[in-house]
Amino acid sequence: MSHIAVLGNAGLGHAIPVLETVGELIARGHRVTYAAAGAAVAKVAETGATVVEYPSVLAGVDLTVLDTVEEMDRLMVLGLQDDRSLIAEVEAKLGDDRPDLVVFDATRFTVGRILARKWAVPSAAFCTVLLSNEHFSFYDRVQQKQGALPKRRPYVAKALKGLVELLATHGQSNRTLEEFYRPQEGLFVAFYARSFQYAGDTFDDKYVFVGPNLAHETEPGDWTPPADGRRVLMISLGTSVHRRPEFFRMCLDAFRDSDWHLVIHAHDGLDVGELPANAEVHRWLPQLAVLAHTDVLLCHGGMGTLMAAFAKDTPVVVVPNSAEQMINADRVVELGLGRTFGRDEVTAESLRSAVETVHADPATRARVAAMRADILRSGGGMCAADAIEAYLKRSADQRPEVAEQGT
Repeated sequence: MSHIAVLGNAGLGHAIPVLETVGELIARGHRVTYAAAGAAVAKVAETGATVVEYPSVLAGVDLTVLDTVEEMDRLMVLGLQDDRSLIAEVEAKLGDDRPDLVVFDATRFTVGRILARKWAVPSAAFCTVLLSNEHFSFYDRVQQKQGALPKRRPYVAKALKGLVELLATHGQSNRTLEEFYRPQEGLFVAFYARSFQYAGDTFDDKYVFVGPNLAHETEPGDWTPPADGRRVLMISLGTSVHRRPEFFRMCLDAFRDSDWHLVIHAHDGLDVGELPANAEVHRWLPQLAVLAHTDVLLCHGGMGTLMAAFAKDTPVVVVPNSAEQMINADRVVELGLGRTFGRDEVTAESLRSAVETVHADPATRARVAAMRADILRSGGGMCAADAIEAYLKRSADQRPEVAEQGT
């Protein structure tokens, strides 16, 4: 069987969607080496993969404060630090044990493309953000959300200079940045439904849309639904937004005297204020298990969170924090799956009205049910594993031709 190297993003929200696929590949007899950081390390280890832990400056980054172009540009520099650390740890761990395939989180394409070229092996991408092609550009949409760009962008210049140096360090100084940034992988595995992708029907067979990981956190653990039968509103800003206590307090004010039961996911150390009788707060929640009892989800609009909600037949109200989440929120509204508000325009009154509206609207419910059906048809981790195995076989079949052309 094959040896597969998975190069992961430090964010837990990027790791959780792929865990089912990694476990399925291992169950089929493949050997998986997974480079992980931060909170993802323990989760990846549970799959049985060999974990290579790398030091990450991004693992603890609070996305609450990344709401300007300059702050987003700074992420490029921090990401390059993670790239250097990841490559060093993986090469030290593997030595001459070259993998047969490199699969990288789409946000870690730098390390994926450098190591795949260095090892002369095929590469594939795990995608938890919207994809781009000639019909839809995710990056153009991000730029639109960011607005007018400053004339001077020192962090971008520093990051590009660092990338050129990194390529040279690994014997790839002959690669132009234009060529390096051009998509060159033979397989892209997207962990959401094709129907959620803008221009989804225009993506060819290299793009496989498998839906979210529905095998993770399905057991409720210590959590139990309210005994009084109240409607449940789950409130979560994901795993990377740490400091928005004012938002949670607004939610408490909006629903304090209502017949809704609030289940709040807030990070360690975040003071959300005094809890009314109809609210509970948790530092961690088994998301899918809670969503099975949730009537409406109020969230930030991360892809994994949205797909989990729709898979459990739950409409959403989205208050996005980043450009990526704003684009997801636009798609939610376009498909009629919920409502959205800008972070600075939301009020307690508008939140409560939106939650009541999406809960009561039968058309919204019907569209969410249709999205759920799309997700369940997508195939999940087993379909992703099938696609990877088929790609491995195609790549192996093509290697003799490549070798012959090179002689």
